[in-house]
Amino acid sequence: MAHNMKEQSKSYQKLVIMLPTLNEEGTIGKVIDEIPRAMLEERGYLVRVLKERE
Repeated sequence: MAHNMKEQSKSYQKLVIMLPTLNEEGTIGKVIDEIPRAMLEERGYLVRVLKERE
């Protein structure tokens, strides 16, 4: 149980990348797939991809 609590309290570095996606339906998936998530997570970053619509 202590291990689980330790993971929950882990602090992450923050990096925000905003991508304008107007009329990019054909390419945005490839761009998102190219984000080096494993490397960033190994270095302490929390990686999340958010989708927002107007």
